[in-house]
Amino acid sequence: MSKVLPGRGSWPSSESEDILVKVQTVATSAGGLGILFISAVPAMYRLNLLSPDPKSDFGRLITLTVA
Repeated sequence: MSKVLPGRGSWPSSESEDILVKVQTVATSAGGLGILFISAVPAMYRLNLLSPDPKSDFGRLITLTVA
């Protein structure tokens, strides 16, 4: 954006600001992953989208986590 609109939002960021942005991104991702396992996975079992035995769904749950 600083190349397209010079003078608008083109302030330099410090190293500590960059680190804080990365930490905030990781925290947001972790929060979203927690919500997935608290609400989405039990709902999939209730809707019979997964098998009744969680041991047989291990691969599916790992794939869902990675995605």
